[in-house]
Amino acid sequence: MDEIVFEPSDVNMLAALGIVESVKLFPFMLSMGELQYACDSEYRCKQFVNCLSEYYPDSQIEARQLWSKYHGTANAVQCDMINHKPLRVWVRSSADCWCGIYYICYYASKY
Repeated sequence: MDEIVFEPSDVNMLAALGIVESVKLFPFMLSMGELQYACDSEYRCKQFVNCLSEYYPDSQIEARQLWSKYHGTANAVQCDMINHKPLRVWVRSSADCWCGIYYICYYASKY
């Protein structure tokens, strides 16, 4: 079973519980833009970079590097769904968590 979290602090929480090997951190900024674009798409990457650039104008390279850390998580989750591997989703009350659940349900309905 893979554990899915939407916030980086939740990775630490699961590590404290002894659940570390199967934790997947979903990418940031799910609550922005159109759901139809994949979490690891260039569309979402541009949104992420643009958002950070508003606060830190010289951070575009760093923002892309941070984004690349999470690139591929959505594909791994989709692969789990295709292979009928069980997922457990850990949720807080933030917008990114709820959008993340919606995103996972959107793709799960295809399988």
